[in-house]
Amino acid sequence: MVTAALLRAVMPKLSIERANAFTGPLNLYFKQYQINNIRRISAFLGQVALESSEFHQLEENLNYTKPERLHAVFPKIFKTVDAAKEYTKNPEKLANHIYANKIGNGDAASGDGWKYRGRGLIQLTGRENYSAFMKATGVDVLNQPDLLMQPEYAVYSAAWFWNLKELNYRADTENYRELTRSVNSAGLHFHERETYRKRAAKVLLRSHALCY
Repeated sequence: MVTAALLRAVMPKLSIERANAFTGPLNLYFKQYQINNIRRISAFLGQVALESSEFHQLEENLNYTKPERLHAVFPKIFKTVDAAKEYTKNPEKLANHIYANKIGNGDAASGDGWKYRGRGLIQLTGRENYSAFMKATGVDVLNQPDLLMQPEYAVYSAAWFWNLKELNYRADTENYRELTRSVNSAGLHFHERETYRKRAAKVLLRSHALCY
């Protein structure tokens, strides 16, 4: 069983109140999706701790304040710094632009990019992925996308994605780089994810030993 104390040992910035809000959903969906050994649990926690800034950020941050940064992050979309200027400090406009006509979204005018921006512990993004999650689970995130910002559904969507991508296998075989690429295609912040994972593994091993 994952406890609030275990979560806080892995994520030092996590408050007791926040940790308590996530323990129930984690234990429920770990059981449902067989995230049930030290390798699997520690790998999952390592990924979601980084993706969600220790469970504090459950939606994609699209509030860029400098066009230079937008150009650096999305060079294929913003060919020049000047092209990015009108999208700074305007996360809704940015989302509708960068996600237009992708992952099941309509054009920029449809508003799908903003409506189906990344949410959850592993950020579910795009109408296509929201629809797939709803079809698999019955949770109507197409019409109520902000459900994914509640602890239960933030965990549920992440565990569903984990299962969909067969990441238990990646964890069992300790193929952590490929596992990370399944969560983040560019493999960004791999070392930070590994720091969380290794910390979680140590805490889980110690907790397991105390049971015997």
